[in-house]
Amino acid sequence: MPDEGHLPQPAGLRPGIPLVSPPAPCVGDFPAHTFHDLMESEQRLLLLAWLLPPGWITQEQVAWIGQLSVKEALAAADGLLQRQLLVAAPQPPRYCLADMVRPSVYVLASCPENQTAVRSMLERLSGLLLGTPGAAAIAYHLLSLRAWLPLSLTECVRIIDAAWPCIRHRGMWSLWLPVLNALCEEAAQTSDPETASLLFRWSGVAEREMGNYEQAEGDLLEALRLSAGWTMQQQYSRVLLELAVVYRYRYRWETARSIALYARSLCEQLHDLSGMEWALHELAQLTLDTELPAEALELLRSVRPTARAISLICQAHLALGNPREALALARRAADLAVGDRPNQARAQAALGQVYLELADLKQAEESLTLALGLLEQLGDRRTYCRAAVNLARIYQLQDRLDEAAALLQNVIDRLQASDDHQGLTAALQNLLAVYVSQVDQALATGNDQAIALLVPVIRKVDERWQALLQRQAHDPGRRRWK
Repeated sequence: MPDEGHLPQPAGLRPGIPLVSPPAPCVGDFPAHTFHDLMESEQRLLLLAWLLPPGWITQEQVAWIGQLSVKEALAAADGLLQRQLLVAAPQPPRYCLADMVRPSVYVLASCPENQTAVRSMLERLSGLLLGTPGAAAIAYHLLSLRAWLPLSLTECVRIIDAAWPCIRHRGMWSLWLPVLNALCEEAAQTSDPETASLLFRWSGVAEREMGNYEQAEGDLLEALRLSAGWTMQQQYSRVLLELAVVYRYRYRWETARSIALYARSLCEQLHDLSGMEWALHELAQLTLDTELPAEALELLRSVRPTARAISLICQAHLALGNPREALALARRAADLAVGDRPNQARAQAALGQVYLELADLKQAEESLTLALGLLEQLGDRRTYCRAAVNLARIYQLQDRLDEAAALLQNVIDRLQASDDHQGLTAALQNLLAVYVSQVDQALATGNDQAIALLVPVIRKVDERWQALLQRQAHDPGRRRWK
């Protein structure tokens, strides 16, 4: 299976958006009569190789999804290999569809006489998605084939729903956001509120994780409107929790807290244990963000030891001045987050922050550099910028002032168009400190030219920092609750 973050797309396709017309069949490469000359098992294997993402498939996948015995699958693969319609992996029994025949199979799969077989395999393949490591890749590929597959909007939602845990754990937001936006546009024209609500919720989450908080809020409010009513209470509570995260990211503390509390009460009424746990995590994060670590620990006293919960407890101990306890917790969170890229990235960022507090700059730099690489891939701008500010602090402590200034300027550029004023304030404050250190260096070496260049830059950054502090002080939405 190819890397899910870099899936190749069939030529001419945009995910989730049907083409006006499919490409012409490559009759010279693979004529239709050749397909009809194949045994039924060979036809099934060929169609299945087209349904799966470009990459290696196994005999077991072919046998189960194609409703063949392993012996039939092996014989079919041998026949297709001889015709050069399949390519064998260096270590069989794994195969992939030959690139030259893929465009022709698009057309063959859309023929009415092949639709029954395709539909049968599609249903069995969809049933495999939940809990499958490659679910996000398979789902993305299936949706990219909508020009040829008989996929309704409801079926698209069912496929995404099965793959959603994998999408979330892999942090594949930039890949999936165009798909979800296109499906939301389609859903807006339907009279199915449940389908539309799910799509707007997923789109809101993807927008939020990409740092587009205003668009995320709009999508989630639309999902909330669509799911209002007694028949969709669980969906309504989940949308509320996603919305609480957006308001927390936008520093609307009181709004976020009231929404999270309401969501928790709904989850309790529904006996939704996972929703109750989620609400508890969100409330604990809110107390940490508003500098109430002891209250956060109390909330988390009897919580399950997941990567998310342990990371929150780690943050609380760090805020309380217990770096040794925080270090053990950060390591445990990293161990628990294996396979979950968003939590893995955050655990590494937490490890780097703890090592920084312990003055272990080498370990801190290693953890933060690893975290930044993951966060860059995930598109998590908010966490990336906070980890980058910590890495810049390390550079400053090591007198790597030019590197620190460049990294902080990169953070400021990333936050420029966002409403993350707290993150921007922290970056500007640290950049000021770096510039002051550069002035001190210039004074020590008698570099008057460097001083003359730095003084107006410092004045400009200081004015901007002071303006942001003033703005936050007069923003009623950022008040902390008692």
